[in-house]
Amino acid sequence: SFSGMAFVKNIATYTTDATQSLIFEKAKSNPHGYRDFAPSIVVDKETSYSFAMVGAAMGNTSLKTGGYVGITGFMANKGDMSIKEVDVFLSTAPGKARVMQEEEEMHP
Repeated sequence: SFSGMAFVKNIATYTTDATQSLIFEKAKSNPHGYRDFAPSIVVDKETSYSFAMVGAAMGNTSLKTGGYVGITGFMANKGDMSIKEVDVFLSTAPGKARVMQEEEEMHP
């Protein structure tokens, strides 16, 4: 999971000048983050893929001064495929650790 997020204004000076970056800590409402994975998703008889996703809410989401940061990766197991968009799943159960996609608290 992620421990924080930052927007950097000036890459040359952000480590010595605090005004050159904006830092978001993990959201206190859900400090555990989210994760999901699948070793094999069958698209059809000739195509399948694997994926993994991790992410976390950052900042103060109750004041709408936060957001979500995440990363996902896909690997074709069989056949050829192309993905142009992906659903991002977030938990509606704040504070619950590591909610998975198949659980009812996850929603795109």
